[in-house]
Amino acid sequence: MSHSAPPKSTTAGNGAGHDDAGHSVVRELAARIYIQLIKEAVAINVTDTGSTASLTASPESLAKMSFALAEAFLNAGDEIKAGTQPKFAKFDIDKLDFDSWTTK
Repeated sequence: MSHSAPPKSTTAGNGAGHDDAGHSVVRELAARIYIQLIKEAVAINVTDTGSTASLTASPESLAKMSFALAEAFLNAGDEIKAGTQPKFAKFDIDKLDFDSWTTK
């Protein structure tokens, strides 16, 4: 099974969990996490008579964990991003006194 290079960075900036091309950012990230979890969950036992491989966790639980981790990661990123965005003060033009701006 061959894997292509990781996809270019996408953002969930539209709030729907999709990038501009309509791809599910959560699904793509979950798939990448799942692959890593599967790699870590494989236990290889080598003996004099041969070798065996088994998973230390069920594929279903790893898949569910992958989606939960992807959601948490993207949500944390959104929270961090929201905290770094510039804050704009509310401005009420009716409270301006333009007459006091005259120069002499």
